[in-house]
Amino acid sequence: MLAKYNDRIIAESVFLEYGNKIYYFNNGSLPEYWNLNANTLLIWHMIEKFAGTDMVLDMYGTPSGENRIDPNYAMYTFKSGFGGKLIEEFEYYDLIISKFKDFIFKKLVIKIVLPI
Repeated sequence: MLAKYNDRIIAESVFLEYGNKIYYFNNGSLPEYWNLNANTLLIWHMIEKFAGTDMVLDMYGTPSGENRIDPNYAMYTFKSGFGGKLIEEFEYYDLIISKFKDFIFKKLVIKIVLPI
């Protein structure tokens, strides 16, 4: 799904449908338009589209919300703000397997490659 503002694409969200689930897979938006909350609107459109059906919107990767100092707590508050039910299927956490690869990813890929 795409969000446009003044004929310019400002945000996108990718949803994957499998069985009776719709997975909130990926999203992105232009930083200068973040104040418009376009990705939130795209999620809301998906909720409206499938309201009253047996489809489930799975916004996986949400922490439980029990730990307010968890760096991912904001993700919990955002996703729970849609009024859905938290279903714990697996535990979500970050695990750094290789400090070197983590360093390369954060310093090279995130800061240099992705902005290009």
